[in-house]
Amino acid sequence: MARELFEIAKSEWTEGHAKKMFYRLEWDVIPVPGNMIIGDITAPDVLRTLRFVED
Repeated sequence: MARELFEIAKSEWTEGHAKKMFYRLEWDVIPVPGNMIIGDITAPDVLRTLRFVED
């Protein structure tokens, strides 16, 4: 789902910004929940992702 949202949002960004955001998405956000189904993601999962990005 994150990649789908990225595809929608990137049309609003410059190419450089889109590359930077894709890199951050791939390296900072997606690895934490992995391949979880969106309906299975809980508040603690989101918090864990945010703490990972923060570190």
